[in-house]
Amino acid sequence: MKNNTYLTITYSTLITMICLFATLCFSETNDLHDDHDHIETEIHDLDHESDGHSEDEEHDHESEAEHDHEHSISLDEFSEKLIGLKTIVADKGEISMPIELTGQVSINEDNLAHIVPMTSGIVRKVNNQLGDVVAKDATLAWLESMELAETKVRYMETLAEIGCSEALLERIKTVKDNTLKLIELLKNAPHSLDNLQNLTTPGAGDNHKALVKAYADYVSAETIFQREKKLYEQNISSQQEYINAENTHKSTQAEYLSLLNTLEFQVKQDHIESQVNLQRQHIVLKGIERILYVLGQNPEDIDNLHKMVDAISEEKANNSLPAPETFTKLGWYPLKAGSNGTIIDKHITTGERLSENDTAFTVADLSTLWVDLEVFSKDLPDINTGQKCTITYAAGNIDGNICYISPILDNATRTAVARVIISNSGALKPGMFVKASVNTHQDIRDIVIPRKAIQNVEGKNSVFVKEDGQYELRPVITGNSNSTHIEILSGLAPGEIVVTDGAFDLKAKIVTSTLDSHAGHGH
Repeated sequence: MKNNTYLTITYSTLITMICLFATLCFSETNDLHDDHDHIETEIHDLDHESDGHSEDEEHDHESEAEHDHEHSISLDEFSEKLIGLKTIVADKGEISMPIELTGQVSINEDNLAHIVPMTSGIVRKVNNQLGDVVAKDATLAWLESMELAETKVRYMETLAEIGCSEALLERIKTVKDNTLKLIELLKNAPHSLDNLQNLTTPGAGDNHKALVKAYADYVSAETIFQREKKLYEQNISSQQEYINAENTHKSTQAEYLSLLNTLEFQVKQDHIESQVNLQRQHIVLKGIERILYVLGQNPEDIDNLHKMVDAISEEKANNSLPAPETFTKLGWYPLKAGSNGTIIDKHITTGERLSENDTAFTVADLSTLWVDLEVFSKDLPDINTGQKCTITYAAGNIDGNICYISPILDNATRTAVARVIISNSGALKPGMFVKASVNTHQDIRDIVIPRKAIQNVEGKNSVFVKEDGQYELRPVITGNSNSTHIEILSGLAPGEIVVTDGAFDLKAKIVTSTLDSHAGHGH
């Protein structure tokens, strides 16, 4: 039973496989037929496509010729002048490789003045406010100083003493001259009392009286001695009378000669001492005058003190007292601006007391400013004094030269300072942040043209080349560049003429003509 079942399954499987084989053979025959038809169809299509492709190629060549024609343009001389067209010859050039830095504008501290009082005092008047533009030597405020008043009084006292000393010196000189004249007359005059009436030297003062008296005593004693001597020789008078007369003569002679020498020395000594004293007073006066200059006084102020002393002297001569207003503002002095500039800081109020350490005003000359650029250590080898740089700020840019590089790095930023001094037209303000482009080394390139000659057309960098009266738009490959020039690696040959100014106008004409052409095809 089992065997019959097995045979039945085997026959069924065999019949199924035969049917499948027959089906496959029939399908393959149909596929071959279909493939033959498909091949014939493809051959027919290829023949048709070949004819069509020839037509398309011919159309594309025509379009390419039209495209090349669209990318060149001709202009008459009037049109060239109208758009300001300019050209250059493509040639070798330098490309400077700039270093970009950041920095900050600050006040030029060489033109910054801190106005402080020369001496402590009370503020009596304030003339200027914050933001005022002031000129050099303008009076910003008035202070009253006790020290200044006392110094002026000392100056005037010394000046008055000098006046008295000069008068005294003149008197002493007169006494000296007349005394020496009298002494000379006495030495040369005959010993006679009759000569006393000829010895008129009133300028000698008390010396005249003393000398005349001593001379009279001496001449009188000599006369008595000569008489007693004759009488003694004639045995008329006694020896004692003779001796007494001789002693008196010698005594008066000694006193007279001694007085001559003493007065001669004394008048010369008095004159020298008077000169020394006057010189000492002049030295003291000069010292006080220098102190007054340190305290802010000027030659005009010193001259006013002389006038005050003269006025007081006249009032004294007229037996009147000085006017009270003469000393009202004796201690007042002005606080002046040291230079032209703008008041950028103010710490002064009427009535307050200021010392020499208080800064009342800060005046800055903003006509020039500092631009302090931050330079990282990696860029320091390429940064040097004298290098040109372009400072860029919100309203524009300005050129300058690096004048200072700090010898040390900032501990916080680890950067050095490269300083540029720039002229300020008013657009720059201290505290502004700026950028700077510093021109460092320069490389020679085969072809370098201005950046403005480059135009972007259809996503490609291109230039307009003038050739045979036409301006041809030509794609180029660019290399290194800076803010003004760019290197051309390919697409342009040395000696070719390239449009710089007016290149954008040429680009606009080509773009416009291309759009018009596309619009025509669409129609």
